Amino acid sequence: MIELLKSEIQTPSKKMYINLKCSTCDNPTRHEILATNESHWQSDDGQLSSWESHHLIQCQGCMNTTFLKETQFSEDLDVNPLTGEQFIRTERFQYPELSEGREALSELDLLPSIVKKIYKETSAALNKKMNVMVGFGVRAIIEAICKDKNISGSNLKEKIDDLENSGYITKEGATILHNLRFMGNEAVHEIKEHQIEELNAAIDVTDYLLKGMYILPKIAEKLPKN
Repeated sequence: MIELLKSEIQTPSKKMYINLKCSTCDNPTRHEILATNESHWQSDDGQLSSWESHHLIQCQGCMNTTFLKETQFSEDLDVNPLTGEQFIRTERFQYPELSEGREALSELDLLPSIVKKIYKETSAALNKKMNVMVGFGVRAIIEAICKDKNISGSNLKEKIDDLENSGYITKEGATILHNLRFMGNEAVHEIKEHQIEELNAAIDVTDYLLKGMYILPKIAEKLPKN
């Protein structure tokens, strides 16, 4: 049985820093440790121990405050390749989680709120390798675009055709969206997990669609008018 030996909150008596990639501004920066909660567990026989440190940290770049959790377990050993000495490995977890992999569109604020929300969730699912959910998301993005543009149709096929008929997309664009629709249908109805290359291509196409329908027209409004 493992019992808690100690749990206490500490405020550093002097400024302490740690170098991390910021989970808010996404840059490698120095973080100040504002406060720490230290916990220590040990088994009845004293053979096993574990430690947890919960840090409140502030990025010295964007100045946003986030959380860092560090854990150690006495049996989780590693070896220093230079000295050959064993040491206890430290695992780190940041909250919010670090963004990895594909970056989302930089002009997301120019999208309608519902389209923006689904796009962000789909991008997050892709970076976390939740491939089936990405298939759902790609289809949902198209549905959200149709809703925003007041496109009619009893199903997504008819809505995509109406997007073309309304002049929002070309015939070639409609063909591409139908391919995305097929991917979404397979994810929804067959729980099919598409390959990461296929999903990245689907998001590439979605990016171009969103840029053409929303982002570029907004940016073009800033151009001088004759």
